[in-house]
Amino acid sequence: MTQMSGHQPSHECRFFILFTLTFQCLCEVNCPSTVRIEEGDDAVITCTSKTPFVDVYWFTGPTSSTDPILWLQNGKKGGTQYGNTHYDVTLRGQMVIKSANVDNAATYTIVAYFEDGTSEQANVTVIITSKPTPSCLEISNCLGCEGCSLNISEPGFLSCSKNEVRPQLQVDWRIESRDRIEFTHHQPIAIYDDESDSWNVSAKIAYEVKGCGGSAVLRCFVQNQDQSTNGSVNTIRLFTEPCIIENDLDQQEPAVVAIICFAVIIPIVIITVIVAGILFIVYYQKKKKQNRRKRERGKENYETGVALLPPNDDTRECVPDKKSDTQVNPKPKKVKSYPEDREKKRSILVLELKRHYKTYFDKILLPEKHPTAAARLYTHSQCLVTRVTREDEIDEPESHTTDELPNLDCIKKASLIRLFGKAGYGKTTFAHHLLRQWVAEDAHETIMIFLDMKTLDMEDDFLDCVMKVVSNQSNFSRTDVDSILLEYPFLVLLDGCNEMTMATKQNEVTEGIKKPSNSGAVSLDSSMEKMLKDGLKIKDFYSGYVNWKYPDLRMCMMARDTIQKKPLPPSPSVTIKLLGFSSQQTDKYIDNFCGQWIESNSREGRSLARDENSKESNNGDTPVAENAEDFKEHHFARKVKFQLNEILGETGILHEFGKIPLLLTAVTYTVAHDITNNDNMKQQSEDRKISLTAGLENVQPQETKLPALLGRIVKFLESKYSDDNGKISEKLAAIALHNKTQIYPYEVRDKWETALGIDKMETALSAGFLEEDNILTNRSVISVIKFSHDVFADYFAASYFPVEKKGLDTLTALIKDNKDDKENMIFQHLCARNHPLIYKLLEYFAEHKMINNFINCLYEVEYPDKLELFRARIQNWKEQKNIIIRHTNFYYQKTLKNFLNLCTQWKIKLKTLTLEGFPVSFLVSLTLPHLKQLEISHTDLSKNGDFEHITAWLTQQSISSLCKFIDCSMLDTLSEQSLRHIADPKCCHIERVNNNQVTKPNVKALRWKGKGGE
Repeated sequence: MTQMSGHQPSHECRFFILFTLTFQCLCEVNCPSTVRIEEGDDAVITCTSKTPFVDVYWFTGPTSSTDPILWLQNGKKGGTQYGNTHYDVTLRGQMVIKSANVDNAATYTIVAYFEDGTSEQANVTVIITSKPTPSCLEISNCLGCEGCSLNISEPGFLSCSKNEVRPQLQVDWRIESRDRIEFTHHQPIAIYDDESDSWNVSAKIAYEVKGCGGSAVLRCFVQNQDQSTNGSVNTIRLFTEPCIIENDLDQQEPAVVAIICFAVIIPIVIITVIVAGILFIVYYQKKKKQNRRKRERGKENYETGVALLPPNDDTRECVPDKKSDTQVNPKPKKVKSYPEDREKKRSILVLELKRHYKTYFDKILLPEKHPTAAARLYTHSQCLVTRVTREDEIDEPESHTTDELPNLDCIKKASLIRLFGKAGYGKTTFAHHLLRQWVAEDAHETIMIFLDMKTLDMEDDFLDCVMKVVSNQSNFSRTDVDSILLEYPFLVLLDGCNEMTMATKQNEVTEGIKKPSNSGAVSLDSSMEKMLKDGLKIKDFYSGYVNWKYPDLRMCMMARDTIQKKPLPPSPSVTIKLLGFSSQQTDKYIDNFCGQWIESNSREGRSLARDENSKESNNGDTPVAENAEDFKEHHFARKVKFQLNEILGETGILHEFGKIPLLLTAVTYTVAHDITNNDNMKQQSEDRKISLTAGLENVQPQETKLPALLGRIVKFLESKYSDDNGKISEKLAAIALHNKTQIYPYEVRDKWETALGIDKMETALSAGFLEEDNILTNRSVISVIKFSHDVFADYFAASYFPVEKKGLDTLTALIKDNKDDKENMIFQHLCARNHPLIYKLLEYFAEHKMINNFINCLYEVEYPDKLELFRARIQNWKEQKNIIIRHTNFYYQKTLKNFLNLCTQWKIKLKTLTLEGFPVSFLVSLTLPHLKQLEISHTDLSKNGDFEHITAWLTQQSISSLCKFIDCSMLDTLSEQSLRHIADPKCCHIERVNNNQVTKPNVKALRWKGKGGE
């Protein structure tokens, strides 16, 4: 019994006091008879009187036999429900209901005492309402909750339903239009559910096909009892098979048709074939004669020029050119003879170029300190190639494939080689690859000259660039070099060509230039005459007519993505498009990198060899390598690859990092550095020592979380540059945050240059933070720059995220943009950084039931340091009955499992859990005793034993709720009888579900009913 002083009556005397005071009361308490509160809202029950209250008592039962749930006495509060999260009382005696739920619905009695000792009482009835949210209407034969289009050929029906709504609603069908399809309405059905105190409503409509070519549009909608339409509407479109128009010939007699075919059509076809054959032979002989004359004159390049025009889309896998000279040119090629003094000067020029390129290669480090492994990866990039051997034909694709880049022989016959690829795909290294092959050759039919276009100006003279390579001791003059290039064939490698510049300069330089006519006459304007007289400028290489000056000049141009808007270039030409690196190449690169990394660290005195005393710990389970160094290198490479998959595999960015070798180098370096430091510390402490022969699952680096890894990757990449690169991260962070909140998106190149500066932008492009793309809009080319990976944009944005009022506004804008639970890792990075706003973030997700966002924030949380932050918000869901989780991101399976374990630990009841595409091993590792319904969708269960493992797990868990298998691939040989014998029939059984919407023949839909199933 609760004891109270003052006017608080006891159970024994309360009735007598109330009976006596009713005759003395001179005041009246005015309260509303009924109060409606929306579920989840707060409300104040206001009762008033002309005379102020002294003491107030609130009851939910008889005032004579129950204790008050709330009381206010002399300004002090109390009661059986005082302190509860749902009840409170104001200083004026008004009752407050917080976060109203169904349990708060009752009739409350207020007893008020006045200064003269009199009292009054009144009753208030509280009704808890729940407006139906515009959740989806479930339509039969449609996947998900949205409308769809269906092709029908036989009579059937459509069903529209909506579950757990309160108050009662009505679902019905409305026919918007129909043609050759008849409909019959069925009476809507509403079923009351005592357990959830809600209604399950549904409506059916039958259809019947009345002819071909029909169509209809229907809408399923929700109506309140007052006939007002709710906002939830789904649209269904029905189509019947199209009508087939019979051919007029089918209506004629077969004999007449046969006569027409044999007497008219067949002779016409024969005559047409004969005439076409004669014309083709005449054309082929004429063309063959023309080509023979061109080869004999040796002036094909002089007449056609070399134009920078992209090829058509006929592509094939990149392979070395294995065709002989006789395959391309039927007649043997004539060898041109040169004077002896000219041959001597040519040899001297070749030696000077080789000397320069050898010195140039010594300065190249790709990546820093590890050139061999990186170069090996670069030169094994996958690519596509289109090769044109003559003007009138394209090589047929070959059947065999290879991952190696074309060698020097593959492009010897091409007048123009055009190589395209994204940043970091190895275009520059391909040029170095060709140069190394050329330097290694003893005999040189072609002189090779390399030009880095990024370091040159458009007005620079070509011969001056060549003269910078030639030493003063060779006594070469411009005239000597010019005469050699005029007489001998040579190949110019142009690295760093910009497609926008190419298109612009081509229009400027070639304006007014006329190609040679068929008669051989040449028309030159003043610009061409000046080029022939003064020599080539760098801008002339973009004109497409450099062969007017040097007839035997060939070019290899390397640029980023091309814009195909012009016809085929003159023959012969080769176009190569780099595609990146396969997973096998990446694995091989990591192995090579780890080997070199170990050797470099061993030279620095950081030995990774196992302690001699630890050899006795080998129990024979793991064999000891005969060569300790080989074993050490192999094991270290395995550990690095294991850690890469452990850290980056969950985020799905390991494959993307593999596209850019510089980023992959940074990732591998940081992981390898972690493991090495970890091993060194373990060798220093006997208690923490782990043998290198132990299982990989026992070897963990100090930091395995994504933000820590990304931060050190950024630091590693910035360390490769010395010109004040610390500010690049800050500027990139500000831009990333602007892009995320759509305040000021930097997209066009000039906006990036304004925000970063040209130097900083080029640095960010080289490091791999940014990537460039060219788009064609309104016949103009626009250069667009964006972040190369979303994970970098999220990481930078989180590092620059503001606090206080501005940060709260920014966070609100991000959440509103993320209302559909789309991927946005900035939330995870904010939690990992322990940002002050994560409390607001988690509260918003919890209150608005953004479950997936809430779960994903657990990804970077260290347990148990921040676990209390989530505990308070998860425990508030105990009294809710409609928690629905639909998780489709496989990369967050570890986080999802942690969340489900917390729900099991704290006895949180989940209504529905939908898992899409998760592996079987993850499913059978869960423990879900408080789950009402489990849905497994779009999961591959076709392997032997997968479905049996799941059903055995369901039996072992004794799940009493419903388990659905939706659109899951299974073995076709899995019969109904075998399905019923998978699990114990005493506790569960399996039945097929109508699956008309499934299109794949090997997909089945099943429903599992447990002990307490539907």
